[in-house]
Amino acid sequence: MQVFTTIIFLLLLVVIGTVLHRKFSRIPAALFQVLLGGVFGVLMPSLQFDFKPELFLLAVIAPILFFDGYHASRTAFWTYRWPILLMAFGLVFITVVGLGFTIHLLIPEMPMAVAFALAAVLSPTDAVAVKSITKGMSLPKGLMTILEGESLINDAAGIVSFKIALAAAMTGVFSIWEGSSNFLVVALGGALVGFIGALLIVQIRLLLRSFGFEDVYSLVSIQIITPFVIYLIAEAFHVSGILAVVTASIVYGIERDKLQQTSLQMQVVANNTWSIVGYLLNGFVFVLLGFLLPEVWTGLWQTHEYPFFFIVMLTFVIAMALFMIRFLWVYVLYPIFQGKKEVSLWFMEELNQEAASGGVQYRRGYYSLFAAVCGIHGTITLATALLIPDTMNDGSTFPLRDTFLFIAAGVVLISMIAATIFLPILGKSEVSSETKQRSMTVVHADMIQYMIEQMEKKAETDRWLLTQTVIAKLKRQLIYVEQGLAFNYSKKALDELRDFVHVQERVLVKSYVNKGKISKRLSRIYLAYRQKVDAYIRMNVIRRYWHNIKLSILQTKIQSGFNEKEKHVMNVVHELRSLEKEIQPQIMDMLSEHERASNRREMLLVKEEQQDRLRLFEQVKYVDEEVRDQLKAIHLEGIEYGRSFITREREVGAISVMEAHELRERLLYSEMIVIKEGEELDEK
Repeated sequence: MQVFTTIIFLLLLVVIGTVLHRKFSRIPAALFQVLLGGVFGVLMPSLQFDFKPELFLLAVIAPILFFDGYHASRTAFWTYRWPILLMAFGLVFITVVGLGFTIHLLIPEMPMAVAFALAAVLSPTDAVAVKSITKGMSLPKGLMTILEGESLINDAAGIVSFKIALAAAMTGVFSIWEGSSNFLVVALGGALVGFIGALLIVQIRLLLRSFGFEDVYSLVSIQIITPFVIYLIAEAFHVSGILAVVTASIVYGIERDKLQQTSLQMQVVANNTWSIVGYLLNGFVFVLLGFLLPEVWTGLWQTHEYPFFFIVMLTFVIAMALFMIRFLWVYVLYPIFQGKKEVSLWFMEELNQEAASGGVQYRRGYYSLFAAVCGIHGTITLATALLIPDTMNDGSTFPLRDTFLFIAAGVVLISMIAATIFLPILGKSEVSSETKQRSMTVVHADMIQYMIEQMEKKAETDRWLLTQTVIAKLKRQLIYVEQGLAFNYSKKALDELRDFVHVQERVLVKSYVNKGKISKRLSRIYLAYRQKVDAYIRMNVIRRYWHNIKLSILQTKIQSGFNEKEKHVMNVVHELRSLEKEIQPQIMDMLSEHERASNRREMLLVKEEQQDRLRLFEQVKYVDEEVRDQLKAIHLEGIEYGRSFITREREVGAISVMEAHELRERLLYSEMIVIKEGEELDEK
């Protein structure tokens, strides 16, 4: 029960860390999560989280890597396959060997195998952290793709290296040659098991669909179970379960691409499910690190493995060594990163040629520096470090375990903080003076606004209320989307618009009296009624609920029979209803003419209030099949306006290809929801 309670609290901290990141976007969410985990660990020392390393590898790391591989772009990876492989395998090998010897020299008491295990832990990188920091910046062409591919494959390579070094540390037998050959056998064997296993599971899913089995949730559940099954099978054959999972994720991604047009609902459910799982697991690892840090620091003070400040200094030296290894590796292989097949070591000659020809966007040194700073260590480094056992096979304490964990955590934090500071300095803003790109939130909001405007222009008289019902739904969606833009209303602007509505209503009512359309008595009743409706709109949920109960009682009484007084009241109500239906469209048109960029948000709220007032008299009966079909048709027309918006914006270059693709995905999802809701109502 205590473990479950701890997990729930840690997952809650993941969400809180994300909220803080949204408020202070320049600071990565991972840093907030580590900090919150540390505070939680200090404040709640009684809570414990004991776990077996192998279970952690299966339950946390395997699904994280499967999630990354499933969403990876195979086309982009193939284009940059050589840089990715050189970073994922070549750099990992150089890091493990070179950094391993360096750590052993710096800490002679740390056995060679343990030093190599620590170097293996520090070799994986985290492309997700890079994305969060570089959002809004322009990276060198192809670099993000290389970082994503490197992150996916070197995670697996680093974990395999770590397990081999850890096994050597536990047994006391260590050989670089034996370790390297073992690495090839375990890695290739794991990739083979993952490939065959994933093909079999994919074929099972396709076979089920060929027999007419289209239950989306069952098919997606098979996909969710896949990384665990593949991992267990690979480990049973004594090969790398992690590489097997990564390979399986790529096979699943190929299947996803083939079925993208034929199984939209399954893609939406699978993507959303994996997004939530990946988000929680990634955040959980960072929060768990922070939660365990107080225990690690306490262990360092109590065991006196090394003086605390000496360990801090060592952590900075090791972080700098990692940076230099990465910088030099990219610097030497720079031509391959630029698409050239040969590597020349005449660096100065190439630099002079670049300068004479105008050069490329990023010179060799600048590109290498950028790539080195982007080498952020994150989730997999922390998760792998947590696999260190407390004791050796003979029952003795694992050598320098607290030092090991502290250095791993320290390097992660240093890499994140350094990237947060220096990447914005190195990067170039994506926004240019000629083609100013808007954020996806702004583009999405503009698309919904365009849909609303087109629907308002072409709203037919005979279905005006139905159109306004769909528009109201879109406006609520627009308000929800724009909340990501510090969505704050101006009370002054709201009051001005509400006063504008009241003035125009009085003007219209007076004009109706002068034309003899309504009596003075009805005009006074109407204006008094509008005040009552305004009060209702501003009621809180509880008061509005109680008001509706009283209204229901009154309706029941009316249905049981009228007296003369009640009949007169109902006649007045019918007159008010007719007047309302005639005045309201004119008020909405006046509001649209009065709308400006400066009051658009407040205008949305006031228009929503006006529609709420009308719906108090005219309740749409959704159970009516004809009305329901009309609502669905109107909504689908609005979605077509959204597609027209995307085409227009793409033609003028206001949005990128990726932004257009994402907007179309959102419209497809909305379309699927509209159609699905109609089917569910038909079933009912």
